[in-house]
Amino acid sequence: MRVNIFTLCFFLCAAALTAQDTPADAAFPDGTVLSREFFGLNLSDDLQTVKENLESHFYFLYRGDPDVSFVPQTTRTVIDCEGRSFVRRGLFQFSEETLYIMTLYLNPERVDYYSMFTSLTRRYGRPVSLDPSAAVWQNDQTRISLEKPLVLKYIDRETFDGLRAAGELQSSLEEQSRQRFLDSF
Repeated sequence: MRVNIFTLCFFLCAAALTAQDTPADAAFPDGTVLSREFFGLNLSDDLQTVKENLESHFYFLYRGDPDVSFVPQTTRTVIDCEGRSFVRRGLFQFSEETLYIMTLYLNPERVDYYSMFTSLTRRYGRPVSLDPSAAVWQNDQTRISLEKPLVLKYIDRETFDGLRAAGELQSSLEEQSRQRFLDSF
């Protein structure tokens, strides 16, 4: 009887440990790390390198600088270009001329959400976050999200988190300024 209780407790503990979500900084199956690349386009590449890679890229119809636009009053650049085959459109966001977000709008006539989800799960394991709108895999450096209806995002977390924190700081300063203005009446 003791052996059976011990065995039961062992299996329950083992099941509880394996049922926990993958920690954000954990290695993925077979030592795989999250990819920061989509067919030669890498997070942290500089603007000029991305432009050069897009010119000869199979999945994008990049036509040069006319596809580049600047976000007003920031040091951020965006390249928005038409895709082909499995990719309908690509959006590449830069901060200080360094690529930190790649957004790929996939072609639903050529690939579906479930197939992408299955492929990413096979490669990286279970997502760290899963809800009806998106599945997310992440570690300390990278976040990959598959969003519905069919959008794949690669995000450099360090840059993104830094920009988000700076934005929150800016909002806080604006709110303080607003409150001082209101208090003056």
